[in-house]
Amino acid sequence: MDQQLAAQAIAIHRQREHELSASMRRRTSCSSRSWRRATSYRRWTPHCCGPPTARSAPSSPRQPRRRGRAPPSTRPGGPPRRVPARLRHLLLHARPTCLVADFCHPWASELAAGLTVPRLTFFSMSAFCLLCQHNVERFGAYDSVADDNAPVVVPGLARTIEVTRAQAPGFFRVARWDKFADDVERR
Repeated sequence: MDQQLAAQAIAIHRQREHELSASMRRRTSCSSRSWRRATSYRRWTPHCCGPPTARSAPSSPRQPRRRGRAPPSTRPGGPPRRVPARLRHLLLHARPTCLVADFCHPWASELAAGLTVPRLTFFSMSAFCLLCQHNVERFGAYDSVADDNAPVVVPGLARTIEVTRAQAPGFFRVARWDKFADDVERR
């Protein structure tokens, strides 16, 4: 059963790639803005959508953006406004059964809630790195250290692992990333 689903997902992906390349060939004579729009669609093509239907083809024109405001949501309870219009269109017309996203995409939980489907979050980093980060934060290993270059033993491990705050500053703990870090941790 899993092999059938994987084969079906690959077939859908190939069909969408073919449709996209045809769309991009038609747009090559257009302005560079149209070309960027066509190539940006490729990055956002979801791999989790069901089989394509006549309504799921991304043939609708892109909605013009109003200055100073976010684009209107296509349907109440649908995908959040931060999701690109083409992806929102696909998700509303080719209903997914679940959403798999990296933890660095906080908009994915809003999207899954709007579509009323379960969301699976995965961490693309090693389990050891996550364990070290968790133990350092849980036991407050850096609390008593003033110097960023002073070695600190990571607590809760069978072997002695030493790191400095400068080597492992934490997830997104740079001043301009605070809001993003809060969004990631909240979800």
